[in-house]
Amino acid sequence: SRKFLYQQRDKAGVVLLTALAAQSPGRKSASGMLTVDTNHLRRSIVTLATAMPGSIRNIQACLELVLETHRSIGFISQTLKQAGEAASQQNRQLALPHPVLGEADEIFQGRNPCLTVVDGHSFTILHLSPQAGRDATTWGVSFLDLQEQGIRFQDVACDGARGIRSGMERAELSVPLRPDLFHLLRESNVLMRRLEKKAYKAIEQADKA
Repeated sequence: SRKFLYQQRDKAGVVLLTALAAQSPGRKSASGMLTVDTNHLRRSIVTLATAMPGSIRNIQACLELVLETHRSIGFISQTLKQAGEAASQQNRQLALPHPVLGEADEIFQGRNPCLTVVDGHSFTILHLSPQAGRDATTWGVSFLDLQEQGIRFQDVACDGARGIRSGMERAELSVPLRPDLFHLLRESNVLMRRLEKKAYKAIEQADKA
């Protein structure tokens, strides 16, 4: 009956208000100590290296100030090396079931180029590798490595860098090469301003005539 449903509604309302009301704080944790073991240290080192890039000595200082633990420069360097090798191995095992919409670019860390390839469909980072150069051979090897890994390209978008174009030719990567959206917009804006100037000049000449 409706009467029964209303009674249940009222009971539920009282229970909810009681549950959501401010309560007295519970008992404090039995221990406020932080256990710093080897795994905790290794995770902290990798986190510090990626979250706040800098020198190894900065990581060493953070460990001493935050975790009150001293580790040598060699230990920190070896930990980062092992983490990098593990990440590289995991990246080499990466395989996508569908052809990727490749987006290739040359980003820089300081003055060192990092060759980057991203799948525009899933936004998966397929390749991110610091290199000594960004010429056709270096890019060609990168594309070959991705193809040997099982990555299949549907197309590649880039900003028109010669190294990327020549690298695709060296790797015999026969897929459409498309300009990226950012550079298309930038070039179209330049063209639009040029056309506007010509249009205003034509209007002035027509008025004078």
